[in-house]
Amino acid sequence: MGMGNRLLLLACLLAAAGAQAVDVYRWKDAKGHMVYSDTPPPGRSATKLILQAGAPPVAADASAPAGKPPMDGQAINAKAKEQNKRIMDTNCRTARENLGMVNKPLPPGAAPSASRDESIRRAQEDVKTWCQP
Repeated sequence: MGMGNRLLLLACLLAAAGAQAVDVYRWKDAKGHMVYSDTPPPGRSATKLILQAGAPPVAADASAPAGKPPMDGQAINAKAKEQNKRIMDTNCRTARENLGMVNKPLPPGAAPSASRDESIRRAQEDVKTWCQP
């Protein structure tokens, strides 16, 4: 089923649903194609989408406790900022460690090489990228 057909199926399900919520299941078939249906596949796991006219599809989160309200936009943004900060800190630490390794003094008698200079330059760029104030 092509992408256009899948979108058409979703549109038809939405139109038929009116203002009612409709359960739609999404999974990948044996060939790796995304499949949408109003019934779950037998013997396979599927993501249950809850569609309502005028609203974007939402994947049901089985890990969320029942009755817990969804996070609002500000909470999602705050969580994303926190995660991005942790990633930046980790990448900065790694970039500094890499720079320290490639920037070690050469052993006596060893000649500098273009590849070593390039490695140092790249490591310095990584530090500039990830270790922003």
